[in-house]
Amino acid sequence: MVVLVILILMMKILSVYNWILILGHNEEMNENHDDECDSDSTKFSDASDDSYDSLGDEYSAFYNEVYDSVSRGIEEHSIAENIILEINSSKHAYNVPVNEVNSLVIKAVLNLALNSDGNFSSTVKSNLKYGLPIIQNYIKSISSQNDCIYSIEEFQLQNKELVTSLHLIKIIKFLYEENVLEEDLILKWFYKPKSLSDHVTSEQETLRKSKEVGLFIKWLEEAEEESTDDQDD
Repeated sequence: MVVLVILILMMKILSVYNWILILGHNEEMNENHDDECDSDSTKFSDASDDSYDSLGDEYSAFYNEVYDSVSRGIEEHSIAENIILEINSSKHAYNVPVNEVNSLVIKAVLNLALNSDGNFSSTVKSNLKYGLPIIQNYIKSISSQNDCIYSIEEFQLQNKELVTSLHLIKIIKFLYEENVLEEDLILKWFYKPKSLSDHVTSEQETLRKSKEVGLFIKWLEEAEEESTDDQDD
């Protein structure tokens, strides 16, 4: 009888022990599942961050291809239409928006002159003459003209130790005379500038206060007045 009672007690103890083990195993599984969820969540966040970072990488890769295409075009005297086809192909490959295409094409043409061994003034003039059909292909609307002129300004501000306000005005004047940039747009750029995110406002103000920029704007306004007078006559 005593032995039977002892056996019954031992069976109950084993049953409770097994139940404890089962609970412990389930809890461990839940903890592991939570850890996996946390790990997946982190991976998802990292993937999202990477997707934003890659956007800049795509722009950079597109710019490098534009730079190489224009550089090769200048060296080999390739017809502009072929360079435009290459740029358009790169544009679609990297899914670059139109405003960025406008800006990066201009910057590529200008940076090629800056990175050359020759005199910047003569080289940039030569590059602009070659690149004019390419620029005209992209810079047509008022919006694209804005992309163009602010890209030129940003280029000058980024390289102001080598590129002076006179250089900037010569570039803008060339594009004005070739009917790429309109007079009204240039005047608006001067009198009502929009802020450039990578530069403080004082830099833009200093540029517009320079003698060379002031003289050009004065010349532009006087040319407009003479044109108006001629029309009245």
